Amino acid sequence: METEALQKKSSSGFGPGPALAKAREALGLTHEDVAERLRLAPNQVQAIEADDYDHLPGPTYVRGYLRSYAELVGLKPGPVLEAYGHVPAATRVADLANLAPKDELTSQHRHVRLATYFMVALIIALAVSWWQGRARHHAPAAVSAPAPAATPGAVAVPASVRPEAAAAARRAAAPVAVAPVPATAGNPAPQTAPTAILRPAAPPTPVSMSPVTIHAVSPGAVNGPAQVGARAQLVLTMMEESWVDVRDAQGNKLLYETVPAGRVVTLDGNAPLKVFLGNAAGVRVVFDGKLFNSAPYLRGQVARFTLGAVPAH
Repeated sequence: METEALQKKSSSGFGPGPALAKAREALGLTHEDVAERLRLAPNQVQAIEADDYDHLPGPTYVRGYLRSYAELVGLKPGPVLEAYGHVPAATRVADLANLAPKDELTSQHRHVRLATYFMVALIIALAVSWWQGRARHHAPAAVSAPAPAATPGAVAVPASVRPEAAAAARRAAAPVAVAPVPATAGNPAPQTAPTAILRPAAPPTPVSMSPVTIHAVSPGAVNGPAQVGARAQLVLTMMEESWVDVRDAQGNKLLYETVPAGRVVTLDGNAPLKVFLGNAAGVRVVFDGKLFNSAPYLRGQVARFTLGAVPAH
């Protein structure tokens, strides 16, 4: 009965599509249900039911679709395929060339190889540029000229030592002439000329590198310029860290640095002494053995004052 109905429709110019649609509806299935089970698109299921085979791959594939569709809705595949045979589209030859997958690009493809070579060259160029920049950045500094050879009796003084300490160290190492001993009966005159004996170089006077106390001597006390005022002593006890600038009567810097908390700084110089404290509230000032009150000179956290000024006549 089913075969006769399909053949009747085929002879009237219809294919098996309407019969498949009717069987699907009887089972309560939608186009999406059939498409999901047959692994087709919903529009392909609609084209099969409308006998619109121009939008399907070809007779060979359509027969496979019809067979699977018939089995899904409970129809026999033979009569369905026989009805499809009477449709003009069934005699067409499938264009398998259009269905064949397009060639995939592989590593042997000319364009792929050219792109690979370009990327490798670019990476090498970037690596060379980075290495050259790094080498220039870390290039060793120019070698300075060697220091002149020391003369006999000279004392090498590090550059970090203050000028006044360096001068004191050089004078301590100056040669001392030894007078010849006169000849006596028990002590004949020496046969050689008297020689100069060098004192060992005295260590530089500790300044700011002392862990507890800092002593500084003004250049005037060493080189002996004209005295402006009497010698004075200033003791600074650092209860807190503070910037300190102390200068003597000649304008020489006795101390010019940040002194940490816990240090005791002892300074000797020609009065008057000009003092600048960056954190005056954290510094205890003792001038010539007397406690000095810097509070009246405070301007914010800093204070400027002069100690031991020569009174005007």
